[in-house]
Amino acid sequence: MIRNFLFFFIIFFNCLFLLFYKKNETSNPVEVIIEPGSQLNQISKLLYDKGLIQNKLIFTFWVRVNFSEKDLKFGEYLFNGNISPNS
Repeated sequence: MIRNFLFFFIIFFNCLFLLFYKKNETSNPVEVIIEPGSQLNQISKLLYDKGLIQNKLIFTFWVRVNFSEKDLKFGEYLFNGNISPNS
């Protein structure tokens, strides 16, 4: 029962994230530099300020629900054209 609830909970919030996902519709590349030691809230603010996401809270929640926080890596990123939520 709890497994089913958790499964549907994760699916629901993944769908919710896709609704609030913002495509990078500019033809100009967007450069993002994530400094070593940056926290998830700092990264979400940076992506929001660069116009890559529409909602910091939804992004933060999506990362946590998908257990992806440990997968965030520091470095220099260049986003060209449209990006996907898995970029």
